[in-house]
Order: sequence, then structure tokens, then C-alpha cells
Amino acid sequence: MTPIERYLAELARALPFWSGRRVLAEAEDHLREAAATVGEEEAVARFGPARQLARGVRHVAATRVAAVAALAALVVPILSYPLVENALPPAPWPSASAMPDSLQWKLDAVKALYLLALGAGTVSLLLLRRAGRELVVASSVVIAVLAQVGALSVVLSFQWGDAVAGTPGWLRLVAIGQLVATLAAAAVLVRAAGPRQA
Repeated sequence: MTPIERYLAELARALPFWSGRRVLAEAEDHLREAAATVGEEEAVARFGPARQLARGVRHVAATRVAAVAALAALVVPILSYPLVENALPPAPWPSASAMPDSLQWKLDAVKALYLLALGAGTVSLLLLRRAGRELVVASSVVIAVLAQVGALSVVLSFQWGDAVAGTPGWLRLVAIGQLVATLAAAAVLVRAAGPRQA
């Protein structure tokens, strides 16, 4: 195995799965180009440690996920509330205070969690220019909170549909879609935060 092949193999083990091919192809092009002038050993030495390059790639990915999570925390509540509120048929209970407790506490929890996500999302946006653990922690909080909102929203959408005749079925799909998207973001952030295992 040549020095370039060894370097690329080490880099492949350390890169996140979604960026591996593209980054490996670019790294190989640069290494082969440099090797034509200074030789493979020197080209690899000048390129820097594979783990350091992979860490930079993971940081870029984590920053992108953080930005998306932060924007979602700020935008989703603003867009979804009027959509959901205007799609719901009139409730059978006479006033909001007469809402069944099984629905009320979930509704209150979703509102409180949205406020928490809003705060964490704002912190994430403020930290986007700073690379580091604080950004990953803040975006992890946003994603964790949005996952809880998604899980509660799924349960609430089914229970609300059972309690209120005429509730559109697509609201359940919206809640499920939100949960799936949040879990996908969590998976990407976890992969971005650490190296791939060999």
C-alpha cells in the first residue's frame, strides 16, 4: 500500500459517511497532484494528519446541522401554530378551561418546549460564528427539545383526532413528519460530532 493509499484509508475511517466519497476524491486529487512534484511521502506530510482533516469536515457538518436546527426552532412554531389552529374544527368542550386534562397537559408541555427550543435556537444562531463544543451542545439541546415536541405532538394529534370530530388526518402526518425530520437531524449531528468507527 502506497503512502497516499494509507492516508486515504485512514481518512475514510474518520470521515462522516455522507461526505466520505466527495472529500476522499478531492483529497486524492490534491495528493496525486502534489505527489507528481514532491513525491508521495512529502505530499502526505504537507497535507496534514487525516484525523485533523476529518475533524474539520465534521465541524462543517455539525455547523450546518446546528444552523438548520436553530432556524427550525425559530421558524417551526411561527409557521405551524396558525396552520394547526386554523385547521382544527370547533372543540366539543365549552371553553379552553374545560379541555380534558389528558390533552391540556400535553398542549401546555408542547408550548413550554417550543419556548425552550426558541431560546436554545437563538443561542445556537449566536454561536454559529464560533466553532466549538458550545455550538454542538446548543444545537443538541434544540434537537432534543424538538424531538420531545415531535413525540408529544404525534400523541396529541391522535388523541385530539379521537376527541374532536372532523380533525383533519393530515395533521397527524405533519406531527409524524416533524418527529422523523428531528430524529434525522439528531442522527446527522451525532455522526458529525464524532468519527466513524473502523
